[in-house]
Amino acid sequence: MKKLFIIVGASMLMWACGGSDGKKEQPKTFQEVEEEFASTLTASDTTQVFQIATQVMDSLKSGNVEWAVGNFFEMSDEGVPSPLGDEARERMLNRFKKFPVVDYEMDYYSFSTPE
Repeated sequence: MKKLFIIVGASMLMWACGGSDGKKEQPKTFQEVEEEFASTLTASDTTQVFQIATQVMDSLKSGNVEWAVGNFFEMSDEGVPSPLGDEARERMLNRFKKFPVVDYEMDYYSFSTPE
């Protein structure tokens, strides 16, 4: 009888410590992450990003390609933005020197994740 009480007590303790009721937290979908991030943005965030984009594009248009490309970033496989590597930087410099920006128009922008 004493052994039975210990077994039942230990089983109850293990069940109580488990605590998850078999429910695992589901990972968020991309759409959920996107909506969550978009809800945190303010008008000043949008204005700031728009101003930076305008500066870079105006710089490309005026021929200051070095400065503009210096402000480009690329995403790592982990989703972390970092300045362009040497090879990518050279490719972008060559691209904008061969095909300069004569004029531009920003007709759409979208924020989907913080990166």
